[in-house]
Amino acid sequence: MEIRAHDKVFDGRSFALFSFPDGRCAVARHNCWTCGNSYDGWECPVCSRKRLAEEQSRQAARQHEEQLEAMEEQREAMERAAQQQAEQAAQQEELLERQREAVEEAAERHRTTTANAWKLQAEAKSERAYSLYQSGMFEEAYRLAVQSIEQDPGNLDGFWVAASSLLSLHQADRARPYLEKLTQVLNLSEYRNSPKYFVQVLELLSAQSDLFHLGDAFSSNLRMNVGNWGRSGDSTAKARKLTGLLIELERFTDAQCVLELDLQADPRSIEALNIALALSKKLIARGDNDTANKIVDTLSTKSHSLITESYLCEMYCLLGRDGKGRIDAFVQEEKIDSQLTIEADVAQIKQISNGGQLSQETLAWVMRSVREKYGQWKSTIETQLRDTVVANAQSVGVKTGWGGAACGILSFFLLIFASAEYCLSQGFRPESTGPYFAFGALFGAILIGTLCERYIKRLRIAQEIRSRLAAAFNGENKRFAELGLPTLTTPSTASGAHAIVFLIYVGIIIAYIAGWFSLMTSQGKPLTPSQLPTARPQVTVQAPRDFTLEPPPDYPICTDEDGHTPTPDETIDVASLNIRRMVVPMRSDCWTKRFIVPANWPAYFLQNTSPTAEYEVLYMDGFRQKIRPDEHLSHNCRGIFRVRGEGNIIVVKGKFVARDGRTVVVPEDPQEIQTLSQ
Repeated sequence: MEIRAHDKVFDGRSFALFSFPDGRCAVARHNCWTCGNSYDGWECPVCSRKRLAEEQSRQAARQHEEQLEAMEEQREAMERAAQQQAEQAAQQEELLERQREAVEEAAERHRTTTANAWKLQAEAKSERAYSLYQSGMFEEAYRLAVQSIEQDPGNLDGFWVAASSLLSLHQADRARPYLEKLTQVLNLSEYRNSPKYFVQVLELLSAQSDLFHLGDAFSSNLRMNVGNWGRSGDSTAKARKLTGLLIELERFTDAQCVLELDLQADPRSIEALNIALALSKKLIARGDNDTANKIVDTLSTKSHSLITESYLCEMYCLLGRDGKGRIDAFVQEEKIDSQLTIEADVAQIKQISNGGQLSQETLAWVMRSVREKYGQWKSTIETQLRDTVVANAQSVGVKTGWGGAACGILSFFLLIFASAEYCLSQGFRPESTGPYFAFGALFGAILIGTLCERYIKRLRIAQEIRSRLAAAFNGENKRFAELGLPTLTTPSTASGAHAIVFLIYVGIIIAYIAGWFSLMTSQGKPLTPSQLPTARPQVTVQAPRDFTLEPPPDYPICTDEDGHTPTPDETIDVASLNIRRMVVPMRSDCWTKRFIVPANWPAYFLQNTSPTAEYEVLYMDGFRQKIRPDEHLSHNCRGIFRVRGEGNIIVVKGKFVARDGRTVVVPEDPQEIQTLSQ
């Protein structure tokens, strides 16, 4: 019987499957990869039970968490429901409380109305009687007023209508008892706390002068109740009206009593001050200076403004006291903080004087004192105004436009051009100065653009400050001129500060460029022979020259004093040495180092110090040239060459001159050739 074995992998586990010819299969025992247990069948029973237990544990944990969440939600729902019930209960309790209060208030009003029904009926009758009185039905008004008085003996309006009706019927004797009762009723609590009832009674008492003998009783009640009056606007107006009536009736003592109360409440009130001045004038006219002095002293203790002091100055002058000295002392004690208050008071004082309440003499003295004080404050006011305007102008955003950017871009190209010219004139290698060349120009452009933008912004802020200063000082001077005060001097904005800032910025830019060029000079390396131009320089000679056109041989180069033989790249660079001339000893058996003449020389001039020896010149392109003793050599372009011969060769800076219709090269300073030759 043939049995076949097959290796199978199922669910991450391997097992052996044996198949028999009759179709039966058998599985061999295997070891579990997880726990190492040996088992028959498809799955490890130990791992299976373990996985089943873990799954049951996870399900139990999830169910427990779900139960906890459900319980928490149920608890929160119960709390919300309890809170809503508590809020509803509180709202119901509040509603019930308001209902109880409304019921109690309605019951109280009903009780009050029931208890005061007689009084309300009396008031209704008095109001009707007043309507009849206004209609000219004096008899009917009198009878209805008497009924209201009988029903309410404390009804002031009833007594007033009864007395007024009898007076209109020319029955003064019958009206006198009602007037006496009317004066006594003023002591009742509902009437004594307001001056309007005293005005009402006084107007009736003063209607006929022969009945005003009741003024003493009225005065007694007035002095007894004046302290109970309120400080409302209507009460103050009625009190001032009462004071005016008392002054007209020459009841000056009573008027003083009411006026003192008004001045204590508001000593700056123009109406109260006008009443005080009018009362003082009448008292002084009657010779009662003592009472007038009392009014002035009362007002003096409450004086805290220029208006009050102006009225006091007027009163002092009327009493023969030093009112001008008082106003001077008050103004001199004022601080700069009270400037706006004084200006407002001055405008009001002018209006009062134009109205005739204050004399022109008092106004003139007040203005003189204020002008003197403003003369002392002038510099401070100008400084404060200027500082405020400058601060406001500087806090406003100023747009500079593209001025700074344009300066930066233009300066970038200018710096690139200047640095390129400098590097070419010095013969520096491009790779040695390249980084400094590019980044130096970029940073310089940024610096110049930033400084230009700052300077433009400074100029525009200065322009804004000038315009605002002119507008502010013109406005102040216009206002001061209307008030009669000394005008201010508009400060001038000097341009010297801008010039100094401009010079500082220019100095910064120059210092940066100088440092940048110094850095390129220190880091720059000269050109190598392979980088130097190979074209034969154009020459101009003053004497015949012999040219040898054969290729140059390997010429030996002279050694120095220490026996060192320079390499072909070693040169005598006149430009790097920053000199105007050079003297080099020559030898006939070897060549000197290369001469590199500066490119910024317009020309150069060569001459031998030996008058009997000739010398040779070897150019980079291999050309050789012999110069006789009586000749000299000059060129109108940059030269790179070697020399040999006897004596010393002199290289000096040349210049162009016109001789015999042609241009020649001569030494820039002939004395140098003569001095060196000697």
